[in-house]
Amino acid sequence: MSPSDLQNEIMKRLRNLTKDFPLDTKSLLPLSDNDTTPFKIFRQTLPEMLHDMDDYRDEDEKDKDIYPFMIVNLPGGKQESRAANQIEPVQILIAVKNKDKDNRGFSDLLEAVQIVIDDFNENPIVNGLYDMQYPIEWMPYEEENTFPYFFAQVTLRFEIVTTVYRGGLDDDERNW
Repeated sequence: MSPSDLQNEIMKRLRNLTKDFPLDTKSLLPLSDNDTTPFKIFRQTLPEMLHDMDDYRDEDEKDKDIYPFMIVNLPGGKQESRAANQIEPVQILIAVKNKDKDNRGFSDLLEAVQIVIDDFNENPIVNGLYDMQYPIEWMPYEEENTFPYFFAQVTLRFEIVTTVYRGGLDDDERNW
C-alpha cells in the first residue's frame, strides 16, 4: 500500500465515474447538444505539451485535447509517529470549458464536484485498502476571471496503513 497505488486507484475510479458525464459545453465545434466528452484524467499535473506549437488548429479544437479534465494530485502526506498510519491528502483539480455567457460552465463545474463528493461519500474506501477520512473540502478558483475556463479543487484525505519493522534481524543483517 503506497500513495502511488492510491493515486492510480483514484484515477481509475474517476475515469469510470465520468465516462458518460454530460456537459453542456457550447463551442464552435460542439459534439452534440449535450456533449459527453469524457473527462481526461491526469496524474499530478497536465502533460507538458498535448499539442505541437506549430499546430494551426483553432483554440476550440486544441482545447478539446485537454478539456474537460481532472488532475489527481498528491501534495504530500503526514505520519504522526513511527507506528501511526500515514494520512495522504489527495487534491482533485477539476476543469471545464464552456463559452456560454450565462456562466453555465460554473454549473457544469459544480455538477462535476458534486458527483465526485457523492461517489466518495457513498463508497469511502478505495480498492478495499484506503479509508477516506473526513472532512471533504472543495473550493472553486475565483481569484481572477478565467472565462470560458472554470476550475475547482476537491480535497480528500486517506489513511494508508503503515508497515512497521518489528525486529528479528540485527541492523547489519537487514538488506536496506
